[in-house]
Amino acid sequence: MTRWRYAAATDTGLVRDLNEDAIFVDDVLAVVADGMGGHAAGEVASALVVDSLRGTLGEMDDHSESAHQRLEEAVKRVNANVYEAARSSAREGMGATLTAVVVHQREAYIAEVGDSRAYVLRRGRLRQMTKDQSFVQMLIDSGAITTDQAKNFFQKNWIVQA
Repeated sequence: MTRWRYAAATDTGLVRDLNEDAIFVDDVLAVVADGMGGHAAGEVASALVVDSLRGTLGEMDDHSESAHQRLEEAVKRVNANVYEAARSSAREGMGATLTAVVVHQREAYIAEVGDSRAYVLRRGRLRQMTKDQSFVQMLIDSGAITTDQAKNFFQKNWIVQA
């Protein structure tokens, strides 16, 4: 059996006082959720994403569907859970990004919603596995702006899925 080595850490950054990240890693699941900064209850949303994904995957029958299908279904359920929780007036507009990796046998399956990236470090080489689901990435992909222009672009933090 192939083992993977992992480490996990979050950082508040230079702009906000509250860390709105939630993270979980074990031998078969790695998940990070980043609460949407500046929105209501971002830290609640990110914790709900991680807890809900772990719980949903734990409830699913390991043999009824492929690991890919289980991960996709779990992400849909997580989205529904966050959406329902955000209906409360104190949490209106809350959301979080999600990046998760499920390891099954010798395969790894990645799910991403938003702009939290997944990378693989293998033999000293770091490779980005996901593409940001953001307004600025859409502009780059369409050729409207360059990656250099994106660095200082006004709406660079606008995500199109959360």
